[in-house]
Amino acid sequence: MKKPSIIISSCLLGNKVRFDGSGKPHKWVLKKLGPLVNFQGVCPEMAMGLGTPREAVRIVKDSEAKTLHLFTSKSGKDLTDEALDVTRRMTEAMDTPDGIILMSNSPMCGIKLVKVYESKNMIPHKDGEGFFAAAMMQKFPNAPIIEGFRLGDAKQREAFLSHVFSLQAFKAEVNSVSTLQAFHRRHKFLLLSYNPKVYRAMGPLVAGARKDSLPEVVQNYIILLKDVFQKGRASAHGSDALLHLYGFLKPVLSSPERHEILNTIEEYRKGFLDFQMPLRLISFLNLKAQNPYLGEQTIFAPYPKSLSY
Repeated sequence: MKKPSIIISSCLLGNKVRFDGSGKPHKWVLKKLGPLVNFQGVCPEMAMGLGTPREAVRIVKDSEAKTLHLFTSKSGKDLTDEALDVTRRMTEAMDTPDGIILMSNSPMCGIKLVKVYESKNMIPHKDGEGFFAAAMMQKFPNAPIIEGFRLGDAKQREAFLSHVFSLQAFKAEVNSVSTLQAFHRRHKFLLLSYNPKVYRAMGPLVAGARKDSLPEVVQNYIILLKDVFQKGRASAHGSDALLHLYGFLKPVLSSPERHEILNTIEEYRKGFLDFQMPLRLISFLNLKAQNPYLGEQTIFAPYPKSLSY
């Protein structure tokens, strides 16, 4: 299987393209993720011809017209038309990625909480999104997307990676009703552990799939897949999925084994352990049970294990 394609802000790869002439290399991205994906570095400011080092830019909201504009912070040069033109040309030239990682707080690349200045008083409010980020989310609404610094949060990183590798596998594997059903079956507990409500909505979609309706079903499934991984895994959903997995093993486990696994799941539910601890225990005990249905479940390795550390 080919590597997932990831569009990423060039500065996060260490390229010196920022306004001050520096880069912002993300160590985990470079050392862990880099060998397992194909990166496409992008920098809309450089594509605009601004060069580096350069004057910083900011988003300004016209307090009367409520329109957003991009200005240089000192000279006040209006770069709005250039920003819109570059984002349009860049996104039109891109193929649909398996994931997107962008630089936070950037007037071009920030996904959310970007400073927006009111023109009437130049007071900033952190409620905006970058010009380029907005265009990317509009062009690729179902692609996994995250800001680089959020990869430091284990829950957000796991959700992003699970989405990236699940989406890539889906696009590579699903070309018939039977392969759709097989994909859904193997991902059951992974999807349940994140969002059981959306998982339940996927069931009728898969069950009702026919050869002539497959393209529409596939597109709707991809939309629901995004909804599943929209947020990090809640401990309540995670513990419920773990208990479902335990139910398949219970008949062949000894009393001490049952007690240990239930205790470990409860400690996870209370926040004393991370999700991987009870999951690894279940995986280990399935070596004894040899349950083939559990053996094919992607929840045990939704992405390469080297990314778990």
